[in-house]
Amino acid sequence: MNNPVLHHSHSWIVFTYVSFAAALAMVVGGIVLMPLDLAMKGYLAMGVVMLVQSCMTLTKTIRDNERPASWSTASRTRRPSAC
Repeated sequence: MNNPVLHHSHSWIVFTYVSFAAALAMVVGGIVLMPLDLAMKGYLAMGVVMLVQSCMTLTKTIRDNERPASWSTASRTRRPSAC
């Protein structure tokens, strides 16, 4: 059973990177311009960094759990052909 591998288009990849950069710039700008002392700004910045990291980890975990188990085992058990 061969399932085709779907790849993202270049436009979609650029869109995701630009969206992430824009969101990051807006959050950083909001923290910098917020009328708080430096300790509170640092606390908010650490929270944002942890949130982004945990979102990336959660996304990878969900992707790995949704992917059939045969995909991960097939790549490890593949042997080179004798030709």
